[in-house]
Amino acid sequence: MIVADHWSEIKPDDWPLTYFSPQEVACKGTGAVKLDVGFGVVMDGLRRRVGGPVRVSSWYRSPGHNASVSSTGYDGPHTTGAAADVICHHAVALKVIRYAQDAGIARIGVSQKGDWGSRFIHLDQAPGFSPALWSY
Repeated sequence: MIVADHWSEIKPDDWPLTYFSPQEVACKGTGAVKLDVGFGVVMDGLRRRVGGPVRVSSWYRSPGHNASVSSTGYDGPHTTGAAADVICHHAVALKVIRYAQDAGIARIGVSQKGDWGSRFIHLDQAPGFSPALWSY
């Protein structure tokens, strides 16, 4: 687990991911970072499988920020550092879901309605949550 009060405190040599920066993982509300390294490795694998850039709209969320933006409150999956929302649609969304299944991701949420840029797949290996598949 990598934890920092702000993404800017993390030295490049201490960062284990190839395709995602500390800033991409950081809470959008506070800049804090909490990374479950095993989940990060899975996300790097996703980037390799997709074969191009993977945009994440939300990875870690501090408890307070999560409570302000999600119905999961102060202790939702994003607060563990082992959940991320991947912006994607069409064929890429299908690649993301297939990879998630192959990688053993236990929780997948699908949002494929609305503007193209707001469609996403939620991936989650947060401890303490039951395996699930859902749509938004």
